[in-house]
Amino acid sequence: MFDQQRIGRITWQGLTFGPGSRYHVTEVAGVDDLPALRLQDVARVGDHGDYLGTDYAEPRHPTLSLGLRGDDADELRGLVQALKRATGVGATGPLVFVDWGVQVEARLRRRSIPYDAQALWRLGTAALEWVCPDPRVYEITERSATTGLPVAEAGIQWGTGPEGLDWGTGPEGLDWGSAGSTGGVSVVNSGDAPTHPTIEFGGPVTRPSITNLATGDVLEYDIALGVGDLLVVDTAAGTVRLGGQDRLHTITARSVPETTFVLAPGTSDLAFRADDSGPTSGTVTVRWRSAMW
Repeated sequence: MFDQQRIGRITWQGLTFGPGSRYHVTEVAGVDDLPALRLQDVARVGDHGDYLGTDYAEPRHPTLSLGLRGDDADELRGLVQALKRATGVGATGPLVFVDWGVQVEARLRRRSIPYDAQALWRLGTAALEWVCPDPRVYEITERSATTGLPVAEAGIQWGTGPEGLDWGTGPEGLDWGSAGSTGGVSVVNSGDAPTHPTIEFGGPVTRPSITNLATGDVLEYDIALGVGDLLVVDTAAGTVRLGGQDRLHTITARSVPETTFVLAPGTSDLAFRADDSGPTSGTVTVRWRSAMW
């Protein structure tokens, strides 16, 4: 998915590090590394070894080493001040590896800017460390797929009276009727880690649901959405909102907790359904980023 042999440009809080900038990147660590693991193994009583449990990834800690290059002492000082403004206490946001095509959601935790008296007038160094509560590395590009509810095909118009079926003329031939819709959508997570999608149900639709056909996991909400309404389900945060208002209480008994609804690596086939008895223009949109360890 990305070139691991070239560091390239990195952006953070409006600053760009790497080629084309005054911040030369000398080392990146903690991005391609497997994060530390929290193990759930249990010792075998009266026997050798363990019973293997689930492995959970700990937060990721990416680090960045920089060389600062100014034409004179004033420019170097300006570079330092800009870096300090972008790396204050609580600075949070995406750390983007532009030329790798990936990013992590991070909070700055350490900053070191030592000074070398022999080169203070134009050269400096800096070291930065972040913490990523979500240890997965995500594709920069957000993907999306939209579908409507199932619609049956119109089928062949057999005609009435003595004329019977109209077989059509010319190269067009027989008119088979308009195409239908399966209400299904396929999404591809091209990484190697499960990723949490954001799901948007658009009205008009009653009691909308989405089912992961591979796992059987369902998200369903006992709510009637009108024209223009958008019910937004953030499966990473576990929130359900309509116009900014909490609607988590509308989840039905057959639904799984939102945070457990994930897209596994590879292709996931999802089905959109509702309780509407007649045709409706309701839709579901799935948004996701491929994820990697």
